[in-house]
Amino acid sequence: MNRETVTGVVLAAGFSSRMGKFKPALPVKGKPLLHHPVETLLAVCGRVLVVTGHNREKVEELMSPFPSVQLIFNPDFESGMFSSVKTGAAAVETPRFFLTPGDIPFFSRKTCEKLLSCDGNVVSPAFKGKKGHPVLLDYSIRREILSAPDTEILRNILHRHNPVIVETDDDGILVDIDTQTIYNEFKNTRKEQL
Repeated sequence: MNRETVTGVVLAAGFSSRMGKFKPALPVKGKPLLHHPVETLLAVCGRVLVVTGHNREKVEELMSPFPSVQLIFNPDFESGMFSSVKTGAAAVETPRFFLTPGDIPFFSRKTCEKLLSCDGNVVSPAFKGKKGHPVLLDYSIRREILSAPDTEILRNILHRHNPVIVETDDDGILVDIDTQTIYNEFKNTRKEQL
């Protein structure tokens, strides 16, 4: 596996409106939530990008321990997540790239490596048949994302490409820290990934 051929894109531009608190900074297992996906992707990618928007300065501060991470501001973050997908994709220069929301902290390095071992324009992990994140995309998908209208939904683009589904034993691909209830369940008790 050549890390230099892969970029990781983490979306951290949203309002955290369902949580009611700024999610990227919430402590999860002893460190900010956003550190988890960034650290995992840094282990398998030559370059990691974090797309900022709401509370841009706080995200930049959170990323200070990771000088190699590139921060990219999405000026249209208020228009929704797809605008951040486009902002991140526009900065990708490698043949393949991972894409994940920043509030999905527990996917493992092993899962990323398993996805990288598979061919396909869209490679998606699954746990017991349910798809999760991160997704691994080919550079050709980047062009399609950039040409799509801002009202597009990423899922619609991915489904058009008959995603390669990779079954894993990693239930972390499904854990989205989206509400206070979910956060309370996982902030301290999450089992270690394989």
